Amino acid sequence: TDGGTSWSGTLIGVAEYDSNLSNYHIVLKLESGNGADWFVGFNRAIGINSDNAQADNQVTIYKVKAGEGLGYSTSSLKGMLRSGRSMTITNWRRTGLDLVIKMNAINTSVSPGYADVEIAFGPQTTPNPTKFPTRRPTRRPTRSPSKKPTTKPTAKPTSSTTPNPTKFPTRRPTRRPTRSPSKKPTTKPTAKPTAESTAKPTSSPSKKPTSSEPTSSPSIDPTTEPTRSPSKTPTDSPTRLPSFNPTKPTNSLGTFQIKNVGLNPTSKLGICEGDCDNDANCQDGLVCFHRNGGSPGPPGCAGSMTSSWDYCYRIIGN
Repeated sequence: TDGGTSWSGTLIGVAEYDSNLSNYHIVLKLESGNGADWFVGFNRAIGINSDNAQADNQVTIYKVKAGEGLGYSTSSLKGMLRSGRSMTITNWRRTGLDLVIKMNAINTSVSPGYADVEIAFGPQTTPNPTKFPTRRPTRRPTRSPSKKPTTKPTAKPTSSTTPNPTKFPTRRPTRRPTRSPSKKPTTKPTAKPTAESTAKPTSSPSKKPTSSEPTSSPSIDPTTEPTRSPSKTPTDSPTRLPSFNPTKPTNSLGTFQIKNVGLNPTSKLGICEGDCDNDANCQDGLVCFHRNGGSPGPPGCAGSMTSSWDYCYRIIGN
């Protein structure tokens, strides 16, 4: 129950359990103290686990309703983490401190594929750096460059310098376009845009279209329904009252504009705002709608969405 503790390690998927020569963890259990425990795993999409509805190759976080996960119990998906993402469980075990689950990196190019996960409880103090670099290289690449640069410079960019530019423009156009404009502009202005000025516009719209092309201003009496081409004569006057059965909105609240707030937002997201990782990132009454790649967005939301981003929305009827 004291803050400042943490755990970090590697998780692999259950479908690659038979390739687990390094004895990596499959599932982590976070005991809440009241039977409703939390479980963290790597949803590796391969083999028997390749046909998933969501969260392919992501770290998934579940919570059971009771029983500490030792028998049958209802569970609910609380979070899905991609590389570099994190999830915070506030007031863990009623200590007033947060439990942060962070997914540092995922590698699916090896067998077994793995996810590097870090779990921190309360404020963390960073360890002191080592005084000297290690004698042997690490098994995985470091996130920062090496201390010493290469001993020799790289090859020259070009074998020879480019020729000097000519002092005057060429008389004939070059075969390829030049990268910069000519030094001198043209000596004479170009021809006038139009030979003659256009006729003055009429003070009121004409009763009949002037040609087969639509006029720049609407007709006096609009049509009751849209036509494929402009009519030759004005249509009847529109009705004075609206139709009895108007069209219904996409949901009970209408359509809201998509808003791309950003990754790991510092405040709770409103309706049709992203990117969320779970319901805790959304305002009261909203839930997180999870997408895969460029799949459609939540009901009642319209606009340009960022690929693989998830958005908060209100379930119809709530």
